Amino acid sequence: EIRLSLVGSEMCIRDRLKILLIKARLVAQQVNRGDLMDTFAGTPSAIAVHLILILAMVCHLEVIFGDVVTAFLQACLPDNVEVFVRPPPRLQRPGFVWRLRRALYGLRRSPQWFQCFLACVLCSIGWLRCQVEPSLFYHSRCQAFLVIHADDMLLTGPPEVLPKLRKDIGEVVRMKWESELNDQTFVKYLGKLWRRRSDALEVKIPASYYRGILQQMNLQHCRPVASPMETCLLYTSPSPRD
Repeated sequence: EIRLSLVGSEMCIRDRLKILLIKARLVAQQVNRGDLMDTFAGTPSAIAVHLILILAMVCHLEVIFGDVVTAFLQACLPDNVEVFVRPPPRLQRPGFVWRLRRALYGLRRSPQWFQCFLACVLCSIGWLRCQVEPSLFYHSRCQAFLVIHADDMLLTGPPEVLPKLRKDIGEVVRMKWESELNDQTFVKYLGKLWRRRSDALEVKIPASYYRGILQQMNLQHCRPVASPMETCLLYTSPSPRD
């Protein structure tokens, strides 16, 4: 049975003044109706991410973060789904609509389609998907782990195999890799800043996150008060006794 859909679309423009770049992205405007499970796409649990990072510390594995470039557009639509979009107002022509061949940002099921696509291509190059934690993958030959959160990747494994694993993944999906987790600079992953120490992982939330919340609540001009909470958390390697 072929499922037909007609949705609106809009062109999102974003200015990056710091690097003099303007980015444009076409997004669909599909209303989120129906069963929520129809659009389910899993994300890794915090425990899975923490366990993999602790394992990397204990076993002296390298850790690198990556981002899938234009993630959803790399996934094709299923054969039984046909989606048509009305072009943005400035590009509309009477009697014409566009037919999508790829998952587009704004479609309800795009995250699900992309996740299925990514799992298939990773399994084709030797990765095994965890049944209990579907966003966790294991490469038995290279003794490496891969955690995926939407289009963000956490890759960890022995230093000698990481270059090949990165190359293999880059051949099936377009990737942008960050620098390896080290003790010199912070690396951003899932909105937090991470830095590796000799026996711990240092994690902190960027100040821009708090400034954004204050601006949304119109509290940016309020007087600051010292917080009793931890300003920096350390994930330390367990001792042999543990």
